[in-house]
Amino acid sequence: MARLERSILLAALFLICQAPMVSASEDLVKAAKEQIRYGEYENAAGLLQRASDSGDAAAALLLANLYRQGNLGTDNRDRALPHFESAAAAGLTDAMYVLGRLYSRGELTEKDTGKARTWLTRAADAGHRRASKLLATLERVPEV
Repeated sequence: MARLERSILLAALFLICQAPMVSASEDLVKAAKEQIRYGEYENAAGLLQRASDSGDAAAALLLANLYRQGNLGTDNRDRALPHFESAAAAGLTDAMYVLGRLYSRGELTEKDTGKARTWLTRAADAGHRRASKLLATLERVPEV
């Protein structure tokens, strides 16, 4: 019984320790959105990077979009892809869809229809309608 109690205590301790991190991450994202609103993209990127580093997939997606849109300089657009991949790997369907679209077009990366189909299928399977539509379009085009 002591072993079970120890396991429960460790699980509770883990959850308690995680709660401030989630709150801190949410605060970082909120502050970053405020910075974006005022056009302070560099400040926002720093905040989003910190939140992303703590495992916040939504922060990774926002950061990826800042890079992709050129808000952090057009020379940095290629830095978007790893952040999209991180957000997609964490299960964000919007990130999966965007990755599929990027791979299907060869935007920010080499065109890769196989990777495009993989990400679009994952997003579509999770209920993302635009991913389903783009996937249907890709299915009509033979792989080269």
